[in-house]
Amino acid sequence: MCLCLHYSCYLILSILSCLVLSFVLTERQWTYQTCTEFAYFQTTNSDHTHIFSRLIPLDYYMDICQQVFQLTSDEVRSGVNTTNNFYGGKNVTGTNIIFPNGSIDQWHALSVTSDLNDSVKALFIEGTAHCANMYPPSSDDVEDLEMARTEVSMTVGVWVMAPSR
Repeated sequence: MCLCLHYSCYLILSILSCLVLSFVLTERQWTYQTCTEFAYFQTTNSDHTHIFSRLIPLDYYMDICQQVFQLTSDEVRSGVNTTNNFYGGKNVTGTNIIFPNGSIDQWHALSVTSDLNDSVKALFIEGTAHCANMYPPSSDDVEDLEMARTEVSMTVGVWVMAPSR
């Protein structure tokens, strides 16, 4: 018996193609936003040795964007370029922004990972995954996470209390 690893063998196309009030609802919106603005596709077509197979190339996600939302690869690329131009990509211009990143968060490679100035800061949290800093404190939290929450709280507090410019 063969194992089908192509997305069409699963319900992903039918799940993303309909609107249901559940987790699927947010999955469709996230997928649309990914196809039209971010292209945060987690692929395995790196030339580096890794623990994953090479069964999820970029084309896998481009096919989903095309089949579910009728977007061409050029439209996906154009949307990402527009988003990066509008928000600055990794050269963000703004004030009073903190970018928290967990060391085991797969998205940290796409984030701002070093301070851009005194008002646009990056915070690297060793031993945490995606959005760990957003969850309520727990007795299981690593020390770096506890320190990061304190730093965010203190920094935002300073910003809020600063006189208006």
